[in-house]
Amino acid sequence: MARILIMGNDFASNQNLKRARILIMGNDFASNQNLKSILEKENHHVYIAENIRETGDSIAQNGLDIIISDINMPEGLDFLEQAHQQILSIPVIILAESMDAKTASQALYVGAKDFLNKPVSPKKLTTTIHSALKQIELEEANKKYYAILEEKIKQKTQDLEDKEEICNLLLESIRDAVVAIDENGIVSFFNKAAENMFQMKKEEMIGHDLEPILPDKYKKLHKEYVKSYFETGYPDNAIGKPILVTAIRKNQAPFPVEIILLKGACKSHKFIFAVMKEQEEKENREISGLYDMRKLEIASSLLAHVSHDLNYKLAPIISYTELLLMDFSAYQRNHYEYLCKTMKSAKEAKDLIKKYITFSGTQSLQFQAVNLNHIIQGIIQILRRSIHQNIEIQYDLSPNLDKIRADVAQIEDMISILATNAKDAMPCGGTIKISTKKFSSTQESEAFIRMTVEDNGQGMTDYILKHVFEPYFTTRQDAVGWGLPCVYGIAKQHRAEISVSSKPGHGSIFHIDFPVFKEDIIQEETKENTIILTQTPKTILVVEDDSTVRILICEILQNAKYKVLSSKNPEECIEMFKNAKETIDLLVADVIMAPMTGIVLYENLKLFYPDLKVLCISGFSEESLRYDRILKDNIPFLPKPFTSKVLLEKIASIFTGKNL
Repeated sequence: MARILIMGNDFASNQNLKRARILIMGNDFASNQNLKSILEKENHHVYIAENIRETGDSIAQNGLDIIISDINMPEGLDFLEQAHQQILSIPVIILAESMDAKTASQALYVGAKDFLNKPVSPKKLTTTIHSALKQIELEEANKKYYAILEEKIKQKTQDLEDKEEICNLLLESIRDAVVAIDENGIVSFFNKAAENMFQMKKEEMIGHDLEPILPDKYKKLHKEYVKSYFETGYPDNAIGKPILVTAIRKNQAPFPVEIILLKGACKSHKFIFAVMKEQEEKENREISGLYDMRKLEIASSLLAHVSHDLNYKLAPIISYTELLLMDFSAYQRNHYEYLCKTMKSAKEAKDLIKKYITFSGTQSLQFQAVNLNHIIQGIIQILRRSIHQNIEIQYDLSPNLDKIRADVAQIEDMISILATNAKDAMPCGGTIKISTKKFSSTQESEAFIRMTVEDNGQGMTDYILKHVFEPYFTTRQDAVGWGLPCVYGIAKQHRAEISVSSKPGHGSIFHIDFPVFKEDIIQEETKENTIILTQTPKTILVVEDDSTVRILICEILQNAKYKVLSSKNPEECIEMFKNAKETIDLLVADVIMAPMTGIVLYENLKLFYPDLKVLCISGFSEESLRYDRILKDNIPFLPKPFTSKVLLEKIASIFTGKNL
């Protein structure tokens, strides 16, 4: 368990420190004996080395905790420099009457932690030794703490590998044949359905190319396509689109198959998945889309569950890696680069999972009764500044619209995506028109607010219309195909109906029909993981000396609609309280800071601001903080790392008086 040590000069508070093994390096007999006498009164074990040979023997035999080296000892610093790796973890205290810059630099290189001026007073010597011992104990505690973090990261990584195995099992269980090939065209995955379709065993295909199941007319074309695609990324016009081809079974019997190619990457290796469905023999058969709206619902439901599980496993990896990055000095420097790459990959995965969640319609939203016209009027000003000048944006908003139940930020995203898609369809310029109106369903007599986004661009073919809301479907080489699927997910979560009509050369029209908000509807239909915020806006001041953590916490609170102030140290925090023009409701403070702890800071502020609430955070455990009497029983506490959900729930409970 990590122990928190308060650095100070109070002798009484240092009684629990261990007895140290201390080596005095020096050729001044009187000075050596004086230092030894002082230290032995403190119950330390003291060894004296008057020359280089004795120094080497003592280092090798005595398991030293501290070295005190007289600057005047002949070749003393040179010896310590040669033995640098051997004494890397032993703090060195330099004893000198005076010191030039070159000597001081050499002393720092051999591990000098402090300097003592001759003649040394007993109090100064005792204080310096106690400070060095405290630092040793803190470093030992940190090593244990980081070892625990590394073990947790290892466990979470194993969990992700287990999740990958589950995905493989899922692919094995589906009815469609699934085959994956790598950059060399070699089969790396061949599921049970593929075995049945081609009458080939998995062992016969994995590790080999696709020639056994390709007709002769496709073999050369296939090799050229694979080589070109993996080397250049082109051509990619077949990716994500259903095509009808002929394949052959093990007995050389040909049969028609509909195939959809999906690209991907894993551990820096690229691959292509082929999802295949056997077709009936028909002449002039049109290629139909793989997904209808029902299949989109199934896909979104599957992505919702997978995203939840992946997010659950990914969050600890991000948090623990952030903690390691906060103090990478405990590791060799090349480890820092590995941690940065780990964090980058984890955040990219998190962004992708966020898109999955949006498409599935299961993200946490902040619903409120709003006028759709007000949202459109606000976002149009932003669109006009970001979209090309050769594109005109018009709007026709019906007056006196009823309100809808919506998350404002998500509706703004929806409008931005639709406007951006319209812009891309008009490379030579054109017009985007956004309009609203109210109408009633003739069948159910239910009222709706319709938002229409239309353009006079290139338009879409029937084939594109069938696939426009599918993830990864795109007609642009520089896009990934997640814009309109996100629009679909947002509409779904708002219980809105979305439709699109288009013809080549005649532009496109998107209709989104939102149910009119009814005042008598119970509004507590948020998802299980939605954070319920306090009704009255609150002001929170975050004081944290680590900029990365401080910025992260501020972003979480700002996204939750709190008003947030931030400070990098207790002195700045106190000044901000003095100069504040409004009431600060909550102080979020790191426990271990200089020159005072977050607890002391809060207690001082509490004298002048009696209604101030507090939440203390720390990378050290609550038990260790309470054991060292730093954290008091009545102080709300949250250990790092924590997720945004846990942070917001904790703050909400403090404001409601139901501290978790």
